[in-house]
Amino acid sequence: MTTTHTYPCHNAYERGVANRKKYPFVASSLYKIKEFHHQLESHPSNLVNIGKCFLGDKNACHRLIGCVSFDKAIYAKKIPSHIAYNLGFKLVSALPLLKHEGLAKHDLYRISTHVNAEAKRLIDLAEHSSIELKTNWPLTARHLASGKGAIYELSLDVFELVDWVLTEVNLCK
Repeated sequence: MTTTHTYPCHNAYERGVANRKKYPFVASSLYKIKEFHHQLESHPSNLVNIGKCFLGDKNACHRLIGCVSFDKAIYAKKIPSHIAYNLGFKLVSALPLLKHEGLAKHDLYRISTHVNAEAKRLIDLAEHSSIELKTNWPLTARHLASGKGAIYELSLDVFELVDWVLTEVNLCK
């Protein structure tokens, strides 16, 4: 028996990589990596606020970023594919042009190898979190309220990877 299952986060990642080819960098790409880093900074606390808002915490509802209390579930369900897309568009595709930052070839290779290996794991985690968000939103929201769940882990792990890249670039200059 075969099943036809779509992988929205894998597809989003591949679309991000493909779309970057349509809009190539002219020079250094470090600014896109920094932009992605900045976008990811608020995800963990925002996810906790989404969960707390679901549980009725009005103060958490007022602290939501990117959504309002009535669309928090819809917003949260889009995060995994959004992260996957930007992982391809703003990080993986940006790595080759870090050569303009003065990185040695071996440093660029080491960073790229690590990021590409981590990207595979993170895309799988994004798929898992996407399924988790779509199949049992109430349970996922309760997990989010306490800083748990696959989507929370995904946001932290991707942020840590991007942070690691920025640190390595600075150390290798």
